[in-house]
This record gives sequence, C-alpha cells and structure tokens, in this order.
Amino acid sequence: MTGAVRWPGRHSYEICLFHIVVLGLMRDVLSKDQLSYGASLPWLFLFLGLTVVVAALVSRYVAEPANIALRRHYLAGRQRRDFSSTSVASDSK
Repeated sequence: MTGAVRWPGRHSYEICLFHIVVLGLMRDVLSKDQLSYGASLPWLFLFLGLTVVVAALVSRYVAEPANIALRRHYLAGRQRRDFSSTSVASDSK
C-alpha cells in the first residue's frame, strides 16, 4: 500500500503540470455538452489514467534525467570550488 501512496506524492509535480494538458486534449475530442451522464464516469477514469501515464513518462524521460544532469553539473562545480579553496588555505600555512 505504501507504494500506491508514495507514487502520486513523488510525481505530484508532473501530475499537476500535465493534468490540464490531458484535460484540454480530451475536451478537443468530446465537448462537455456531448458527454452524457452515464459516460462521465468512464471518461473520468480515462482522464485519470491518461494523466498518470503522461506524468510517468515525463518523469522518467524528462524530469529525472534533467535532475541527474543538473545535480552532476552542480556537484562537479561545487567540488571544484571546495578543492580550490582548500588548496589555497593549505598553501598559505
């Protein structure tokens, strides 16, 4: 159960960003006036499912690789700065 609760929390940013895109694309296919009361529940499940799929794809192929690259770049620059400041401090002694 914890994985089912943890996943939406971990991907909440992507869900928040892309739920409106999925909703807009679905409204292009079927307007609210064309949607009958009986068909609204299946469309809701389709909307939720598509939102989860899009959020998972964006997270896996865009967000996570970008985070890894940014961390690598930031940490490499930070290590260079830390190294240069420690070598200057040790040279002055």
